[in-house]
Amino acid sequence: MTRNFLKVFFLFFFSCFSVSLLEAQVNIGLDLPIDPSTVLQLSATRFGFLLPRMDGTNRDAIISPATGLMIFNTSTNGVEVNFGTPLNPVWGGLYQGAINNAYNGLTQINTGVVLGGLLTMPTLITATLNNPLMFSGLLSANPISDSILMLGSADNILKYITPSDLLSRNLQADNGLYFQNNTFYLGGTLTRPTVLTTSGVNTLSIQGLSSDALSDTILVQNGSVRYRLLSSLTNSKIDTAVNGLTKINDSVLLGGDLTRPTVLTTSGVNTLSIQGLSSD
Repeated sequence: MTRNFLKVFFLFFFSCFSVSLLEAQVNIGLDLPIDPSTVLQLSATRFGFLLPRMDGTNRDAIISPATGLMIFNTSTNGVEVNFGTPLNPVWGGLYQGAINNAYNGLTQINTGVVLGGLLTMPTLITATLNNPLMFSGLLSANPISDSILMLGSADNILKYITPSDLLSRNLQADNGLYFQNNTFYLGGTLTRPTVLTTSGVNTLSIQGLSSDALSDTILVQNGSVRYRLLSSLTNSKIDTAVNGLTKINDSVLLGGDLTRPTVLTTSGVNTLSIQGLSSD
């Protein structure tokens, strides 16, 4: 057996030496015509050609594997070829049903392909009413730190935006409201006629008002809410004083001509007394 191995080795060595010098073709094994396209031909009817056998770990330990280098991977039980370069090897299988590579959002794991990976080209997914695109099993989102997927209205490209950016860009406050730190507050300039509808159950109450003064204003309703100074309201309400009363500035005093029959009703508790009358 050793002699046969040495014979084959030296035959192979000198054949390769001859090929390098003369660019001749070599046939090892049976005396058969050599294919004109090959530099080395192995001919046999009872034997095969056995590639170096190793697992995936040893394969990946090969330093700068040449493009086209072949091995038999015992982890996947298949022949594999380096379809990449010595610096960036990409091993692909030649076994039945093997997938040599996966890219553009796909990842190859042994003999299978799974969804997930870097997109390497513009990618279009077309959905229809009968064939919609659906996602199930999604995790609950964090409304503060997570992002929202959006479809661009101009280019139909899927993009993302954070909730804070979405609020700051699209939400505006006006007509008595203002927006600050992702929160709406009551207060601001009314920019359009506004109606607040109340009822016996749903009333409008304003609490925490400060104490009044004559320089303050009050709300009055005459079809719409308005304001008036207290002093102007007092003056406008007391236009005149009659029938025993007299108006002086903003005050009304007892005293004056009776202009109509007048009755003062008294009781045992509420009596009428007139003091300080002069002597007759």
